Amino acid sequence: MPADKNLLDDIAKVAGGAVSLISTVRRQVKSDVRGRMDSYANRLDLAPREEVERLQAQVAMFRSEQDTMKKRITELEALVAGKKPGAKAAPAKPASKAKPAAKKTASKSKRK
Repeated sequence: MPADKNLLDDIAKVAGGAVSLISTVRRQVKSDVRGRMDSYANRLDLAPREEVERLQAQVAMFRSEQDTMKKRITELEALVAGKKPGAKAAPAKPASKAKPAAKKTASKSKRK
């Protein structure tokens, strides 16, 4: 039985060493993959997430300012045209479709 006990202890040590080795290899592979991905990202000239988020916020701010400016321009154009700000132009009245009465003239044959 002591030989079996030593054999089991040896197997346990080998298994523990294998787990440790696998853990080390996993960390190394993870580190290598991360390094390669960073290298590819640098070669592709990709922007960091923080920069993209900053630019998105800036674009949103510019859109808001643009909307404000459009409203101000509309109000100023109305002032220049002599209208009250915010008042919309009255719709144009359609032209009358009634034709003026035609004058009756004598035909050439009746005049003679």
